[in-house]
Amino acid sequence: MIRTVRHAAASRAVALLQAMRLHNGLACALLALAGLWHGGATLEPARAASLVLVILLLAAAAHLANDIVDLTADRTNRPRRPLPSRRLSLPAARRAFLASLTGGALLGGLTLPQWWPWYLFWAAAGPGYSLLAKGRGWRGPLWTAGVIASCYLPGAALNGLDILDATLFIMVFYFILFREYVKGLEDAPGDMFAGYRSLAGSGDLARRAVLLALPLAAVAALTVMREPLVGWGRIAGAGFVLCLAAALLSLPAGRRRHRHLAGSLLKLGAFCGLGLLWGLVV
Repeated sequence: MIRTVRHAAASRAVALLQAMRLHNGLACALLALAGLWHGGATLEPARAASLVLVILLLAAAAHLANDIVDLTADRTNRPRRPLPSRRLSLPAARRAFLASLTGGALLGGLTLPQWWPWYLFWAAAGPGYSLLAKGRGWRGPLWTAGVIASCYLPGAALNGLDILDATLFIMVFYFILFREYVKGLEDAPGDMFAGYRSLAGSGDLARRAVLLALPLAAVAALTVMREPLVGWGRIAGAGFVLCLAAALLSLPAGRRRHRHLAGSLLKLGAFCGLGLLWGLVV
C-alpha cells in the first residue's frame, strides 16, 4: 500500500516536471547569462545559480499557464502531455503555476534586485501570451520570440549595446519566430478545432518554411566560417545548420506521421545555437 502511494506521488511529480518544461527555461537562463558575461558582469556561482532558478521558475509558470489555456487544443495536438493525458490534474497545474510565478518573482528580487522591471515583464509575459496572443495569427509567434530574445538584453546592456548585441538579438528573435511558425504548422489541426486562427493558411507550406529559414542558415554559415571561434563553437554552429536542414527536410513527412519531428529538431538546433552564441560572446 505504501509503495503504491509513493509510486503515485512520484508519477505526479514526474508529470509536473514534464509540464514545466525546464529545458526551455534553461535555454532562456543560458541566454541571460551569455548577455551578462558579454556585458562585463561577474557573478559568483551561488548568485548565477539563483538567477538560473529564477528564470526556470518564471518560464515554468508560463508553460503551465499555456497548458491550462490550451487544454482543448492539446487533446488533439499533444495528447501525451501531462494535462490532456490526465497524469496531472487541472487544480495541481494551477497551484504549480501560482507557486512558480510567486517563487520566481520573490527569488529574483533577492538575487538581482535591479532587474525587477524584467522580472515583472517576464512574469506577466507568460500568462499574457495565453490570454492575449495565443491563437491570434502572427501575434503569438512575435510575442514568444520577443520575450525569449529579451532574456539576453538586461546583462548585455550593462555597458551599452553594440552591433554584435543587436545582431545576436535579431538572430535569436528570428530563429524563435521561425520555430513558432513551424510549430503552428504542426499544431494547425488542434488549433483550428479549438477555434484558434491557424498560421497554416494555403499554399506550399514546406516551400514557405524553407524561404523563412534561408536567412538563418546563411548567417550561421557565414559566422562559423568567418568568426574566430574555438573548436566547440564551430561544432555548435555546424550542428545548428544541420538541425535546421533536417527540420526542413522532415516537414513534408511530418505532416503525415511524425507531426512534431521538425519542432523537436529545431529545439535541438536552439541549444546548438546557444553554443554558437556563447562562442561569440564569452
